[in-house]
Amino acid sequence: MDNRSFYYSQNALSTYSSCQLKFRRRYIDALYWPHPASDQLELGQNFHILSQRYFSTGQYDCDGQLRSWMDLLAGYRPLTDDLVFLPEQELRYKEDGLRLVAKYDLLVLSDSDQVFIYDWKTEERQLTRSYLEKTFQTSAYRFLMVKAGSVYWKRALKPSDIVMVYWNPRFPQAPVALGYSEAQYERDERQLRQVISEIEGKDRNSFWPTTEERVCRSCEYAPLCEKDTSASPDYPEEDDISLSWDDIEDV
Repeated sequence: MDNRSFYYSQNALSTYSSCQLKFRRRYIDALYWPHPASDQLELGQNFHILSQRYFSTGQYDCDGQLRSWMDLLAGYRPLTDDLVFLPEQELRYKEDGLRLVAKYDLLVLSDSDQVFIYDWKTEERQLTRSYLEKTFQTSAYRFLMVKAGSVYWKRALKPSDIVMVYWNPRFPQAPVALGYSEAQYERDERQLRQVISEIEGKDRNSFWPTTEERVCRSCEYAPLCEKDTSASPDYPEEDDISLSWDDIEDV
């Protein structure tokens, strides 16, 4: 792969990690096939839209389950005058072979240089701390904030200034807050560079399909591989967690 204009999102990286052939079809061949529509997917998308509206204007107009979720969100992370709220903020970074992009659900900046990264999840199953700590979303979002955030806001950011918080309105009392350290930052840089270098060293015919059937069962390209997708996935693949609203522009 030799496309120096391509910026790697967390979804692109996790897609490659789960199935190289899926990565090729989605990001190189540009065969973007959306997942089948579902009520839960639409609910999650609408929640993200309303969340952006709330943190931009302080208002939200909805009813039913969305109203309940938004009331919980406003109670959990209320708007205050002493903090800077930046919903749906996109950051990009390009330097020394690294090209990364992320669209953050919400960034909250304080006068003490601390940056809180909020990401909204709406899965029916609660994602664990141990799972979230290992995702490309966590590593890429925190690393990119240190690299690009310092340039965007002209304030030197250290890994210890970053806190990433996952919050799900289905489990409002169980947010997962992940701090950041210099050692984790260095580890993430090594991992990101390694994966990107591996991708860009491949030719089109060397992206191999996964042998994990559970990955195939949640893949929109399974019919092209003549895979049986009649069973449901045992666990959500990382790139499926937020594909529909977080990374749609990058596809």
